[in-house]
Amino acid sequence: GHDETTPVVEGARRIEVTARSVEFDPDELTVTAGEDVAIVLSSEDILHDFTVDDLDAHVAAEDGASNEGGLRADDP
Repeated sequence: GHDETTPVVEGARRIEVTARSVEFDPDELTVTAGEDVAIVLSSEDILHDFTVDDLDAHVAAEDGASNEGGLRADDP
């Protein structure tokens, strides 16, 4: 769901993402199939969220804060 942050697997590769206005930096992420990653989302202005519906992945960060959520794509 979009209300809960996806758990992070211990040892996951951390990917830092900054959100501001209507854009993310970086604007593209590359992960390897089967790799556990932690999306570390930092917001610079308002509440932002990072969601991948097909993977049931979600993380949100309030203005001026950071939060991290897990993501794993088993298929390429």
